[in-house]
Amino acid sequence: MSVIRFALLGLGAGAVYALAAQGIVLVYRGSGVLNFAHGAVGMVGAYFFYHQRESGTSTTLALLLALGFGFALGAGFHLLVMRPMRRAPAISRLIATLGLLTVLLAVGQRRWGDTPDIVAKLLPVDGVELFADTVVGKDRLIILGIVTALTVVLMLVYRYTRFGLATTAVAENRRATSAQGISPDVVASVNWGLGTALAVLAAVLIVNITGLQVVSLTLLVVPALAAALVGSFRSFPLTLAGGLLIGILESEVAYLQVRIGPSETLQGLSASIPFLVIILVLVVRGRALPLRGEAAEQPPEIGTGRVRPDLLVPALAVVLGLTWLSFSDSMIDALTITAATAVVTLSLVVLTGYGGQLSLAQFALAGMGGWMAARLVANFDVPHELALLAGVIGAVPIGIVVGLPALRTRGVNLAVVTLGLALVLERMVLRNSERTGGSPGPRWGRRASSGSTSTRSPTPSATPPSRWASSSCWPWRSPTSGGAGPAGGWSRSAPTSGPPPPWGSASSGPSSTRSACRPRSRGRGRAPRLPPADGGVHPHVRDLRVHLRRALRGDRRHRVPSRTARRRVARSLGSGAPHRR
Repeated sequence: MSVIRFALLGLGAGAVYALAAQGIVLVYRGSGVLNFAHGAVGMVGAYFFYHQRESGTSTTLALLLALGFGFALGAGFHLLVMRPMRRAPAISRLIATLGLLTVLLAVGQRRWGDTPDIVAKLLPVDGVELFADTVVGKDRLIILGIVTALTVVLMLVYRYTRFGLATTAVAENRRATSAQGISPDVVASVNWGLGTALAVLAAVLIVNITGLQVVSLTLLVVPALAAALVGSFRSFPLTLAGGLLIGILESEVAYLQVRIGPSETLQGLSASIPFLVIILVLVVRGRALPLRGEAAEQPPEIGTGRVRPDLLVPALAVVLGLTWLSFSDSMIDALTITAATAVVTLSLVVLTGYGGQLSLAQFALAGMGGWMAARLVANFDVPHELALLAGVIGAVPIGIVVGLPALRTRGVNLAVVTLGLALVLERMVLRNSERTGGSPGPRWGRRASSGSTSTRSPTPSATPPSRWASSSCWPWRSPTSGGAGPAGGWSRSAPTSGPPPPWGSASSGPSSTRSACRPRSRGRGRAPRLPPADGGVHPHVRDLRVHLRRALRGDRRHRVPSRTARRRVARSLGSGAPHRR
């Protein structure tokens, strides 16, 4: 009975997915554009509704205002952005919706943050016993009833009314419809408004199940796209069935996680259900989703790609000079991130500029390469240069697997597939604490000779570094606090279970103890230098001071240590912050 109960619980979320998908179908039928900002529009409308409700506005008035806001935003976006782009390439119109998604998401995160807001429930959550030992919340049943009724209404309106027939005519042939005195722009504007209003309603309803949070509401577009794809972006009943199916499958995966328990394999698996549905539908159906446009549509143009050295060389000289002379460490970090982002976006030049395809998983693929490189460094002490190359090579097969559906179904389908893939990689790998170590960082390590797995942690007092062969080789203790850490000074003592200093073991004492407790070599085969037995200055710090003194005296043989050297010293001391010059 638990399987049936979880399936019934999944009907609530599945109905919301179907409602959001109906809005995507309306926008596509009216204008031939897939609105990737569908979830972002619903997110803004949901925050508007619940904040108005919390401020004292009646629920009915707040809901009407939120739906009106969604309608105005959708219709205005079509008139101000999409209508002037009606002769632009179809992929350019898709990118325009991604721009709206980026703007609304940035506004939402800046205005409301990333933490969920606690708001009063809109619908009652009391349980209703449908069968023996099968209790389902009232809100799930109410949402299912609302969505089913709206689906029936949409089906009747678009089949028997004049507006519905005009929308179908516009979807078939815009020029012929214009010759009959029907404005395609008016039809498209109304459908955009109705579609985004349904997005707001879906976001308002799902808050009763999942809570009010910016990113989760924005990502509502992914299961909605999967449900709309089941209905071929045309059929309202099939779209409803697709949404309910996705909701049930996600709920059953949650039940499986409850039965099995915590598992790194199952963590984030429910987020992959829409992606699997998308892949299955595209591969089995084998047809590309057509993007409609004007007959005189302008083809995409490729730039010359010519580099102007007269502008590039001075700009690089200015940036490098400022970086070396005046930029702070935080500014240098910002420039590093900017350069890395530019390298990732270069892939879009090849894929979108030359191939005419749109991928939304480029940063997810880059994250997978970084994760592989980080794991090689943390687990196997691979040098950073080789780990970087291995991460690049390891991300290539993932990109090939993603591109396989594009060989059979091209066009906008690749954008839909890669959007779902990006979400799957993020939930199952990049945000999986069992695979990445969570916010502290990687927690994996080599297996020691004693049979236990040593780990790395940015805090030396938490766990021993992976270069230590055994927990019995920790002869350093803090004489002031009795615990680990360089703040109280390290002293020689008998082997204990406390953690070692971050730079290794003692250099004094019996030779047997030193040889047993000497850390394993890393990287190029050199063991780290050991601190003095009397708790004096660390060798790295002493060398740094010597270099600084000789450099200040004008000795050209000793340069001022670079920021990399100072950061290495800071990391070896466990301070976590680089020393300033």
